[in-house]
Amino acid sequence: MNKLTGAKSEGDFSELTKRIGLTYRVTDEIAPFVSYAESVAAPSIGVEPERGEQIELGVKYQPDAFPALITASIYDLTKNNITRTNPATNLQETIGEVRVRGFDLEAKAELTPNWSLTAGYSYLDAEIVENGAAGNEGNRPYHVPKHTASLWVNYMLEGDGKRGDMTFGLGGRYTGSYYFNDENTVKTGSNFVVDAAFSYKVFENTSFEVNVSNLFDRKHIDYGGFGADFYNPGRSISATLRQTW
Repeated sequence: MNKLTGAKSEGDFSELTKRIGLTYRVTDEIAPFVSYAESVAAPSIGVEPERGEQIELGVKYQPDAFPALITASIYDLTKNNITRTNPATNLQETIGEVRVRGFDLEAKAELTPNWSLTAGYSYLDAEIVENGAAGNEGNRPYHVPKHTASLWVNYMLEGDGKRGDMTFGLGGRYTGSYYFNDENTVKTGSNFVVDAAFSYKVFENTSFEVNVSNLFDRKHIDYGGFGADFYNPGRSISATLRQTW
């Protein structure tokens, strides 16, 4: 109900979505896969729900030589009737249809009994396909970078009886440039930040953990171009004492 005009709107949001996937093991190390999925979410504006459809093709590689899993996939994702907040007006509005075609690469590996790593890369070719009177067809949706990448490395130092196991972690996150608006007139540059972590096994079921986000306190404009600029979060440190049963 619109509280200003008193107008009422209603709709039937019950809907059936489908998901299906298939993985075929070619060898003991290689397994290609394919999946299809649909999604639906209640609308924030009007009565037409947000709908999505995704097709994904990929392959998983698990070598026999050492513990690791490498996954590569391509996908085609379409969403329509997306509700977002316009950064210039701070009001909600809908986009008719957005399409994202992309490529994902992820690797997890235990290189030695002490060293392990996790790495990932994503390429996103995003496009506004339909946007009614607002136009912008063919542009990239705002806040969607074309490239993202991350790398995390852990080193575990085993305890010697007098002290517990210690794990040291260090990693980096890269985000490519992206636009601040759907008109694609204002954008930010790419950025890279480093994170770190440390954990100590106090007792069998007790651990002490310290996590540092944005270790070197690097600053970049995360959002802006409309009279004010907002920067990314600075360095943050958290400590946790964890007990499990």
